[in-house]
Amino acid sequence: MNMNNFTSYFDDINCCKNENIECNESQSHIIRINLSESIKTEMKDNFSLGTFLNQFPALEWLDISNNGLSGDLIIPYNTTLVELDASENSFNGKFVIPDNFEIETFFSNGESKLRILNINENRFKGNLIIPKNSPLTILKADNNHFNGSLNIGENKNLEELYINNNEFKGDLIIPENSSLVLLGASYNHFSGNLNIGENTKLKKLYISYNEYKGDLIIPKNSPLVLLEANYNHFDGNLYIGENTKLEELYINNNELKGDLIIPKGSALVKLEANYNHFDGHLYIGESTKLEELYINNNELKDDLIIPKNSALEKLIRINYMLIYLILEANYTRFDGNLYIGENTKLKELYINNNELKGDLIIPKNATLVKLFLRNNKFKSYPCDHEIENDFPDCHFNLINFIFIAIPFVTVIIICFVVVMIKKIGKKNEKNDEETDELAIKIEDHN
Repeated sequence: MNMNNFTSYFDDINCCKNENIECNESQSHIIRINLSESIKTEMKDNFSLGTFLNQFPALEWLDISNNGLSGDLIIPYNTTLVELDASENSFNGKFVIPDNFEIETFFSNGESKLRILNINENRFKGNLIIPKNSPLTILKADNNHFNGSLNIGENKNLEELYINNNEFKGDLIIPENSSLVLLGASYNHFSGNLNIGENTKLKKLYISYNEYKGDLIIPKNSPLVLLEANYNHFDGNLYIGENTKLEELYINNNELKGDLIIPKGSALVKLEANYNHFDGHLYIGESTKLEELYINNNELKDDLIIPKNSALEKLIRINYMLIYLILEANYTRFDGNLYIGENTKLKELYINNNELKGDLIIPKNATLVKLFLRNNKFKSYPCDHEIENDFPDCHFNLINFIFIAIPFVTVIIICFVVVMIKKIGKKNEKNDEETDELAIKIEDHN
């Protein structure tokens, strides 16, 4: 084998036994090489990926991470590599991903097989272009200095793209019919309106800490399962289309306004919408799967209605609203009947650790002020309440018992001590008298 400058890394005869090497079954070709933190200093300045790969015509996996390599990273068009890890280096020049269309047009010695490419934590800048005919399925490019635009084109192979912590700007365009399933694009400067196509396959989208504005629209029938869009400038309305597959939505610290509507039959399980400007009504449709809802620091108003068959079981907090409302449903699994009358303006209802059953009915137009109901499987209640209560006995609970019992027991103890002291005193006096009489008799006898 001709290793050129890399002969010092491997023994020509026994290289397949090297722990950083893997050969094919016939031991005739090297198919995996791990050079992470291993390239010698004198070779780093002149490192060329193309020159290196020419020595290994069957190489499928290569790790050159964490070596301080710099300059260009040009992946040969006819590379046999399936996976390349070039992360944690200092590459700062040209970055070229093979395009199999050009290979078919200009070359006749094979096409790129590269499927997984990791260039996290380098110094690439400018635009990031994913060629239309690139075979890449996963590209990791977090923590670089890309400061231009992202061009995915009409690539139909790419499934996962990670470009967090860069300086991308402009629009983030996800083409119709794209195969992208996951896109991580947080901590950039993407701006404008977010356009999520109806015909994409995108399931997870991370765009927190960007500069998006306008409405946030989840299209009808969207396959999106998770969207993180915290810390943007969305200042319009939130629209969640019917029949979406969305399960988790995080839109904290934006400027969204209007009504907050969770459609009937929604698949949404968790919604965080803290620190926005929602100033309309909260609508939770029937038959939703919602379990966790966080809408602190908004301006929602009027009634809060928990619909029949609601799946809410973990936590709802609604603080700092125009009408002060708090509902916490910690650790509960609604198993009975909880009726909150129409037109109530709920103020602090805690239903902790319960399997609610029986007949708790809060009358129409009630204005609750704290109702705890801990560890109950209640039957009936409430008892012509002045609320701030914690059932089960409306008229004689543990707190009242303690306030009555402690002073009573204290008085009894004091009385007992006084009586005992008096008895002991009388007994001592009697003993003294008997002692004096005995002393007199002894004297007389003498």
